[in-house]
Amino acid sequence: MKEVLYNYDSSTKDAIDEVVVRTKALIINDNDEITLGYCNKTYQFPGGHIEE
Repeated sequence: MKEVLYNYDSSTKDAIDEVVVRTKALIINDNDEITLGYCNKTYQFPGGHIEE
């Protein structure tokens, strides 16, 4: 996986006060079909985030 980060505001690590952990899943059934979500004219793997 490739991660691209842009720091247009020149923020420092000390300025970060919130971290959100997100996850995606690849779900394949017995017929070798995958589950996808469709939103904003794009397909995405199902996923979410972890709350405290």
